[in-house]
Amino acid sequence: MDQTYKWALQVAIVAPGLYLFLRFLRTTRGGGVLRGLVVALLFVVIGLWGLAKELELEELNHLIRSTTPFLAVILTILFQPELRRAIARLGERNRFVHLLQTRRQETLQAVVEAVCAMSARRHGALIAFQRESALDAYTQNAVKIDAEIRRLLLEGIFHPGSALHDGAVVIEGDRIAAAACLFPLTENIEISKSTGTRHRAALGLTEETDALTLVVSEETGSIALCQHGRMERHIAPESLEDALRTRLEQPPDGEAGEPATENATHLSRRLRAVFTHDLPRKAAAILLAAGMIWLAHQVIVIDRDLSLTVAISEPGDGVIPSPGQLLIRLPDGDVQLVSPAPAQVLEFVVSGTRGQVDRVGFDIHGLLSLGSDVSAGATEFPFEKIVWDVGEGGDRLGLEFRWKSGAAPLLNLERHEHHLITLAPEHVPIAAGELDPRFQALVDVLEFADHAVDVEGPRAIIARLGAGELAFELEPIVLTPQDRTERRARLQLAEPLRAQGLSIAEGREVQVTLRIVPAERLLVGSIEKEIKVSNLGASDEDPAQWKVFDLHDPARFALRMAGIIPVTEEAGSQAYEEKERVVRQFVEDHLKVWVDISELRESEGTTLPLQWNLVGDGWRAGLSASLGEELDDLAELELILESEGMIKLQKKEEGTE
Repeated sequence: MDQTYKWALQVAIVAPGLYLFLRFLRTTRGGGVLRGLVVALLFVVIGLWGLAKELELEELNHLIRSTTPFLAVILTILFQPELRRAIARLGERNRFVHLLQTRRQETLQAVVEAVCAMSARRHGALIAFQRESALDAYTQNAVKIDAEIRRLLLEGIFHPGSALHDGAVVIEGDRIAAAACLFPLTENIEISKSTGTRHRAALGLTEETDALTLVVSEETGSIALCQHGRMERHIAPESLEDALRTRLEQPPDGEAGEPATENATHLSRRLRAVFTHDLPRKAAAILLAAGMIWLAHQVIVIDRDLSLTVAISEPGDGVIPSPGQLLIRLPDGDVQLVSPAPAQVLEFVVSGTRGQVDRVGFDIHGLLSLGSDVSAGATEFPFEKIVWDVGEGGDRLGLEFRWKSGAAPLLNLERHEHHLITLAPEHVPIAAGELDPRFQALVDVLEFADHAVDVEGPRAIIARLGAGELAFELEPIVLTPQDRTERRARLQLAEPLRAQGLSIAEGREVQVTLRIVPAERLLVGSIEKEIKVSNLGASDEDPAQWKVFDLHDPARFALRMAGIIPVTEEAGSQAYEEKERVVRQFVEDHLKVWVDISELRESEGTTLPLQWNLVGDGWRAGLSASLGEELDDLAELELILESEGMIKLQKKEEGTE
């Protein structure tokens, strides 16, 4: 595209934004001062900046660049209330709908009827019609109404007995926004001293905003209209509606029709106003836009630093470089890149015009494909073989690339070999220092998902590994106090091996399962318990008539403990013997041993199986209380019968206990 057309297009894009900003300044309270300051600053800054650039006045250019941001901040602080109200107003209203809206015919008719009635009764009234300028500053502390306009409502507000009659009413669109509003009084010294406060307030509002105010005199009943700081008195009631429509730019009474037709007519008037209305402000916006574009237009070659992250791929994997990436494609899987390392950042410089560089931004990537003729070892980086792409189209746009340091880095390649290692438990270090001491890890029965692992790396390192000069080891498994039954892990090579360039082929990991069980201890000595005769069934036998055969000894048990005494306490130590004594006493107190004569059958003789029980599953709570420490749910007490399991009974002789 020709540069002239580019300039015109850019001015056409920027100018509407500047025009809307200038219109925004008009809608703010105190907008005259703010508008004058902003326009003056823009012209001064742009004019001085252009002069400094043209005459190469570097010191003046530096002053303008360093002070301009502060001026913007100062303006923002000074006019913060106006800006805040304008932003809030922008969020509360749909400005695009506002362009198509007009006041309904019934709205003005209701206002006219109410005003004529109040004029006839000499009831004073002050009504303000909001236009482009926001009246939020005057309605903020007033009485919110937000109601449709009705004749009786207006007459009621301004009735002399009403609490709201002394203030003003603000109308926004087709609704009464607020009542009891207070307006600033006019500062016009030429106005007659006999003019009342209501008329002075009506005139004062139109001096600060573009609102239209309507006043009914309480003394004479005359009607007056104020706009742009001017007052027109003695409006005849029969011509009031036409006067309002003219000043509010509403269609005449006879043109009102369907809403769609009214909106289309209003839109056409808006479009005509684009070329006929507010021409000074539009001309100023175009001039400001042209000046800003001219200052921003710099057709010079610039340099920009470019950082690309190294990534690698193999032939046929279909990987393409991403933005900000330099992809090095290796010739085959056995050739590995030593330097630059993957994820290393290489720094370049890209040169081009400002427009070219800005257009591509940082959406730049490169591809270096290495052929099968590449040899292992360190060589100069083949910069000329890099294929540069900008965006999806792969177009370099005339950009030039070079190393930022000026010197090319080295490209170091090495050929890898493989070695198969048969996995064994000693290859996995176990860090069990944090494991609960009442549990133990079964290191010798470590389970592997695969019995062997393929290790790849530089040829010399693989040779040392195969000869046994380099010990093979995986990452350690670190146990925690929460480990109870098993620990599953996916392990890489140990860090020292990875530091020498070794890795598991295809990026795989070794899956390991380590079983964890409660630590087992065997109670020293046996536990003896007298055998009782019981009847737990529906038998008619009387347990008191039976006794254990005289030659039987008491039942004798060995006790296996699991998860009760920590492995850190050695057998024979004072702590161990104390815990063993507590466990023995607890078992002796709670162990029940018996034979059940309800199972006795005459045809089967008098021999019954021995039975025993350690107060059910509740023994853990009882033993925990005795030991003074909480036992895990996995803790176990196993009684192992050492004496005879079948017990012979005999009848007691009469007269014996």
